[in-house]
Amino acid sequence: MNTQKYIDRIEYLVGWLGKRIAILRYAALFVLFVWLFTSQVQVVPGAFAGFTLILGLALLAVDLAYEWRPVLAFLRGRRTRSGLRFSATLFLIAAILGLLYYLFVRHITLRADLTSNQRFSLSEQTELTLKELKEPVKFWIFKMEAANNANRSISALLNYVSSMEELLRDYARKSSFISHEIVDVYEEPELVKEFEIREAFTVVVAAGKKTQKLRPQDYIITEQTAQGLAEVPQFEESFTTAINILTRKETWKILFTSGHLEQNPLDENGYYAICDKLSKNGFYVESTNLLLSGGVPAEYDLLIVAGPRDDLPPQEVGYIEDYLMQGKPAIFMAARESGPNYRALVSRWGADIGTGIIFDPTRLIPDFFNRFLGIIPDIEPHRITRGLSEETFRQPMLYGLTVPLARSAAAGGRTDEKSGVTFTNYNMYSLLKSTAAAWEETDLRALGRNDGNKKRGALDAALIVTVPAEKKEIKDGAEVITQAGPAKELNLAVFGNVDFLSSGYLQNSPGNADIFIGTINWAIGQEGRIAISPRVAKSYPIRLTQGEANFIKYFVIFVIPLAVIIAGIVVYFRRKRYAAA
Repeated sequence: MNTQKYIDRIEYLVGWLGKRIAILRYAALFVLFVWLFTSQVQVVPGAFAGFTLILGLALLAVDLAYEWRPVLAFLRGRRTRSGLRFSATLFLIAAILGLLYYLFVRHITLRADLTSNQRFSLSEQTELTLKELKEPVKFWIFKMEAANNANRSISALLNYVSSMEELLRDYARKSSFISHEIVDVYEEPELVKEFEIREAFTVVVAAGKKTQKLRPQDYIITEQTAQGLAEVPQFEESFTTAINILTRKETWKILFTSGHLEQNPLDENGYYAICDKLSKNGFYVESTNLLLSGGVPAEYDLLIVAGPRDDLPPQEVGYIEDYLMQGKPAIFMAARESGPNYRALVSRWGADIGTGIIFDPTRLIPDFFNRFLGIIPDIEPHRITRGLSEETFRQPMLYGLTVPLARSAAAGGRTDEKSGVTFTNYNMYSLLKSTAAAWEETDLRALGRNDGNKKRGALDAALIVTVPAEKKEIKDGAEVITQAGPAKELNLAVFGNVDFLSSGYLQNSPGNADIFIGTINWAIGQEGRIAISPRVAKSYPIRLTQGEANFIKYFVIFVIPLAVIIAGIVVYFRRKRYAAA
């Protein structure tokens, strides 16, 4: 009797729940929502979150127990089967697309850079560096997460991290020796201590036992753009330069002459900026008086004579001649004040230095008072300029007061004073040139007055000279010089200006440094090291006349609103007419 009583109660409870199964279902969903909300709010979910989860699942199980027949019928239905097949097809397509994305992004280098100046492609110099890489190189980027009240500089630097990481992925696609790691300075203090990191967003590059640190000011520069001063990232230039510095087997040393009022590499208003850039590119720079050093020391790879105002003594000229006859490269810079000994030296090696300056009425550089300060030359095609970015060509190269250069008679085959044998013809190329409207001005008080007796035309502002090496033959059992020349092929460059590398010019025309460093790399036979200029997004401003601007303004203010009003009136009356009909 008691058993039947319990059975009746159970049947009553089951019937009562069956009538209120919808309420039970909503209760289960509400409890599960409470669990989800609680588990997300609490850092460590507690007992309440666990209780709500169990209760919600229990209520959901009771609901399914009552409704299993409709659920099973629903699953057996034709529409449900079609929906499941369609969902499975979508899932399969998504899986295939995800697999293709993973393969193309991570493993396949098939990419298309459709930007006008190839901003998202690696330069030829970087690809050459990565191709020649023979040892592992790893990058560590030490980042700092920005707090809610962090200053703008940290937030801006944090945005650069993803760009640097994407660039390093491109590096890794080209070379398996490249790897990188993103390090949070707060989460990994051991690495911060190991590399002695003193500034967030420092990039550490390591190859073997050698490391180099790149601070934000090393890979982000401030440049004058069309919109004013702006920060321009130089990730590729900095990273590739660091790889070259760490992996190369030798260091190139540059020697500047001193003692004759040449440009001083240590003067902040002189060549300090360009020498600092050379040092960052891995060159060792020093200056010395050749008379005191007794000639050009043997360990130096390049000699630069930066426009001496005082003439060189014959003994120093002899030291330079001895250096050049070894086939070691040099760069000469001319000035109107250049003395006869220096002019004769440069002439023997291919270039005559003019006595005036180049005046180009179509490419003038005026100062605040509209006085003539120099010219903007054209950059001629050469192996030096081939690796330079398009931005270098788009930026005007400010060149200052420039002495015209010309091919000397010695370039056509001079006679060696010691052996009496003739040099072969020098190979000469123009690197910088004025326009055809220019002329050589010898009287600075009469600038702009062309009286017809002055040398006119496209004048050379920088020349590249290659002197063939000496040749010998065996005649009658003795070695005989058949062609005079240096011990090996000699690379020379002659610039008709000495001020274009001073700090003031470099600040307004970064392309000057690109040309000069490219010339140095060509002279020492390291064209793959030519500097990589930053490639920024091009702007294509729309320039409207006043009439076109007025048309657009009045069209937007009057024509478009009037058209909308007329359309509304037409629609209103048409609806009214149809309603009356």
